[in-house]
Amino acid sequence: MRILELVAVRGKGGTGASVVNFARAAHSLGVEVDVVCFERSDVYKKLKDFEGIGVITGFKMARSFKPFSFAKDVVRLARLVKARGYSVVHTHSSPDSNLGLVLKMLFPHVKLVRTRHVPVPFSDGFKQRFFDRIIARSFAVYDSIKDASYGEKVSVVYDGVEHLAFAKSRSPFFTLGCVSRYAKVKGLPFFVMAVGELSRLFKFRAFIAGRTKKSEGNLRIDELKRLAERLKVRDMIDFRGFVEDVDALYAGMDVSVLTSVGSEGSSRVTLESFARGIPVVASRVGSLAELVEEGKNGFLCEPAVWREFASRFALLFSLPKLKKKFGLNAFKRADGRFRLEVNVKKMLEIVG
Repeated sequence: MRILELVAVRGKGGTGASVVNFARAAHSLGVEVDVVCFERSDVYKKLKDFEGIGVITGFKMARSFKPFSFAKDVVRLARLVKARGYSVVHTHSSPDSNLGLVLKMLFPHVKLVRTRHVPVPFSDGFKQRFFDRIIARSFAVYDSIKDASYGEKVSVVYDGVEHLAFAKSRSPFFTLGCVSRYAKVKGLPFFVMAVGELSRLFKFRAFIAGRTKKSEGNLRIDELKRLAERLKVRDMIDFRGFVEDVDALYAGMDVSVLTSVGSEGSSRVTLESFARGIPVVASRVGSLAELVEEGKNGFLCEPAVWREFASRFALLFSLPKLKKKFGLNAFKRADGRFRLEVNVKKMLEIVG
């Protein structure tokens, strides 16, 4: 099998990380993989020196339709497909999927596969009929895209984690960690408010770590800092930007927190937390309700109800044996259902 990945992802994020992990794991299983991506993307940075995977740049893959650049991309991709004899073209978003559709018309024998990472209905649903297979990264995603005209083509395959390393927190204090981009949908003010509620009872530490939107700069971080100051917990919360060393982040937390109010089609933070034996307290939205088993490896709370989050934090703070039990269960769940190699094999069986 020879796969061409088309990835119109510009920055850091779950989709790019998913592509990188899939490409590496598929290659280790003997599949030939080439990846078309942007030179400044995180996908490029993580794969450019990976021996055996071809990384190809120079394509526009514009978000809005631009006839001239689109035609240039099609011509170059068609030459690529013809020269290298790909059996599968794998896409992940609208810009690269539109290019994939044209390639399917030019090369009907090539399987066209789209992976959907977000629980949002297709804006171009009729086009999906031309895909041979559609991979949903969770049942939340599946439910948002199922359609009678192409529903039988959709399969659910969860993302996976490569490195499983059960580890005890190295922080001298009980620490709540929120690994999340600074975006409205992540509900970060509710994390700060939950910390404020809990601070009345316990002494602990908390942090938020994630990327910010370039157009906003530190606007959201500054807003959260002001909220923390009003709640008198500014000295308890460390507001960090993007951190490259995720292992160090997870090693410094006792509980992983996701206060999202929407989206979460596939939560890599949850899977990465489980892989390190860290219990998760999360909103009951998207795939989080599928990944987190209530009362077994974490807790699920209603979105935006920060007092419910605070009460769950208090339980894990007060009952260290319960926290340890949840951590062990989380690790076992990652090692069983969410091991990367297992889920990549499932994908290859579907698209092969």
